[in-house]
Amino acid sequence: MPKLIYLVGPEGAGKSSNARLIKYYLTKYYGRCVAVPKPGGEIRSRNLFVDVLARFLMRVGRVEYDYRPEGKLMRKVDSVLMSRIHGLWIFIELLGFLTAYFVKVIAVQLFGCDVVLTRFIIDFLTDMFLLSRRAGKSFRLVSTLTYVFLRPMFGVDLIIYLDADYSVLRKRYYIAKRDMIEPPWRIARIRVISRALFNMISKYYDDLMYIDTTDKRLSQVFNIVFSRVKGLYEDHG
Repeated sequence: MPKLIYLVGPEGAGKSSNARLIKYYLTKYYGRCVAVPKPGGEIRSRNLFVDVLARFLMRVGRVEYDYRPEGKLMRKVDSVLMSRIHGLWIFIELLGFLTAYFVKVIAVQLFGCDVVLTRFIIDFLTDMFLLSRRAGKSFRLVSTLTYVFLRPMFGVDLIIYLDADYSVLRKRYYIAKRDMIEPPWRIARIRVISRALFNMISKYYDDLMYIDTTDKRLSQVFNIVFSRVKGLYEDHG
């Protein structure tokens, strides 16, 4: 039975590196067919439909700016318009997310391959909570989605939350991508929401693990991660 492994956590925590190593070791030493969907094992809210719509709206003037830590301006659709089309936007995001799930996970598993994801349902719901907050809307709609989506967890077999202090995340992210990570206030907000969702799952889901990687090298983190992944195959075959 194909497995679905989900690594969650803030940028710079080591999700992509561990996903690549999991694929390598499962393929080489266990003879498994393993897929890490592009880009970087991500299935979240951002998708082609939303990206095209956002670019169009910003081109016609519905744009506002955020400052990144290095002083770079980040363009995004303005909050006033987001407030007006909040429900429609979430529907489009949800449609893109479900489409990506069926294409990148279900279709791959039908061919007998395991799938390793670095962004999935917790990341999608985190994005939707942040979207509702920026639009000044209540969380009622997103809370409903959370209640519906978190219980089945889309067939995930193992969830591992990788975390670290902001200074460590920032350093790792720059080394990996030669770019600056998002500002500390936004990372903190993402962490609060994603950790809350992770803790909600833990109430009725056993196969999960939290790892603070702040004082650990990549090799140490991977040893912990892969020991749990091996346990998944030994437990369930």
